[in-house]
Amino acid sequence: MKGLMQDWPLLVPSILDHAGTYHAEREIVTRTVEGPIHRYTYADLHSRARQTAKALTRLGVKPGDRVATLAWNTHRHMEAWYGIMGAGAVCHTINPRLFPEQIAYIANHAEDSYVFTDLTFVPILEGLQKNLTSVKGLDARETRKISDMIAAIRVASHPRDLQTIASWKVHELKPGFPGKWSLMVTGNYRLTFYHDAKAQSVSDLDYEDYH
Repeated sequence: MKGLMQDWPLLVPSILDHAGTYHAEREIVTRTVEGPIHRYTYADLHSRARQTAKALTRLGVKPGDRVATLAWNTHRHMEAWYGIMGAGAVCHTINPRLFPEQIAYIANHAEDSYVFTDLTFVPILEGLQKNLTSVKGLDARETRKISDMIAAIRVASHPRDLQTIASWKVHELKPGFPGKWSLMVTGNYRLTFYHDAKAQSVSDLDYEDYH
């Protein structure tokens, strides 16, 4: 006679699988580090967390590896949190309020192989880059480049003004997404965002790496 106990492993990703199946349209609302409010559904989170897990696997992350996060409580952190564990790795959350030397010690002691971070903490990681002996997924110069791109988007009076910057290609994603723009940089990075011409504001910034 079959018992009533569950017949699958008690794994964290199964929580998100349940939410993505039975609460797919339930909204998740967070404020981004850049400022705007971000809204999407559990179905969106489920999809993006799976993409994160696959990306980590392609990078060579194996079950049991430690992957750190140094980030605020945003939708991106949720995606990293579920994506890391979805790849079978250990999600090692580091308290950003610690002193830099403490952050370096904790990351090295755990032998973190990659670090997910927010723009807020780029200066800290830039200063620690040479001291993080096990981390191989951090290039502070590249992170700074992305930060500069976002800053340029925010101060531009119109996205087309960004065309004047060498190696940047900007186009509006019409007709399906009026007001949404895509910024490609030397074929390696892509930033998408909404630009409100009347309010002169930018929202829903999203970043992809095509390396």
